[in-house]
Amino acid sequence: MVKKTAKKGENRASAFDSVKYRNDFIRINYDRITLAVKKGKKEKWIAAAKSQALSLSEYITRRVDGNL
Repeated sequence: MVKKTAKKGENRASAFDSVKYRNDFIRINYDRITLAVKKGKKEKWIAAAKSQALSLSEYITRRVDGNL
């Protein structure tokens, strides 16, 4: 399967916009939560998440849900 993209000079409106599709999917299926934490805490959480092969978001979600 070959992904068709708009070439230079083509009407980009007719091309599939994967970024818009992904953003729409996320907007419809997920809630967004913004956290403000003390400096340095984010880096510690990122390191802990990486040590368990998780994204930061999945790490925080599992901690909050009590699955970690």
